[in-house]
Amino acid sequence: MKALVVYDSTYGNTEKIAQAIGDAVAAQVIRVGEVNPSDLKGFDLVIVGSPTHGGRPTPEIQDLLRGSPTLGGVNAAAFDTRHVSKWTLLFGYAAPKLKPR
Repeated sequence: MKALVVYDSTYGNTEKIAQAIGDAVAAQVIRVGEVNPSDLKGFDLVIVGSPTHGGRPTPEIQDLLRGSPTLGGVNAAAFDTRHVSKWTLLFGYAAPKLKPR
């Protein structure tokens, strides 16, 4: 299985988790600024990770997914990291917003 983990990270926590997932599933791990939307084709599994910013994924992750071709037939997963506060409880988390993309 050819797998890819694409992530963004502000403080390094999301990067650590992305690397651990990459190690566990033998995936290529790439930071969002180093990948183009067309690079997402050709994988059997694409995993996207982002810290939660204002209840959403980072703008870089959102831009990548908006510009990506449809990934029909590709297995996908999303994860987020978050600092739990009253604001994250109010605005929500990034992973559920990644799901429709």
